[in-house]
Amino acid sequence: MRYLTTQEDFGLSREALRTLAIENLKRLLPKIEMRRIGGVGLMSAGGNYEASLLLIDDIWSGGQVKVNGDIVVAIPTRDALLVTGSRDRNGLKLVREMTAKFMAQGPYELTDTLFHYRDGRFTKFGSK
Repeated sequence: MRYLTTQEDFGLSREALRTLAIENLKRLLPKIEMRRIGGVGLMSAGGNYEASLLLIDDIWSGGQVKVNGDIVVAIPTRDALLVTGSRDRNGLKLVREMTAKFMAQGPYELTDTLFHYRDGRFTKFGSK
């Protein structure tokens, strides 16, 4: 696993570099699993790649993630990816509660922001 900085130049456009990174991610990913806790899906991909799953459109557009409304996710820590639906009030409440707990326990906190998947991309939940 390697993180790139904006100063590094590999002779590729950002889009070509993104495509290559996603291909490499797909090649390296362990089996993706999802278990349910109440109205929330907890996705796992080996403990290091959960946040990176947001980059793989097939997961989110392929119909295998079934929720009430648009897909809403939280990535509170590197190893936690929580999923619910935009119309699932109890699921949204539980995602927010679980996000707070994950971030309090750490390590590798990312964000308490929720994101929804619409029109082939993730944006901040509640934004237009």
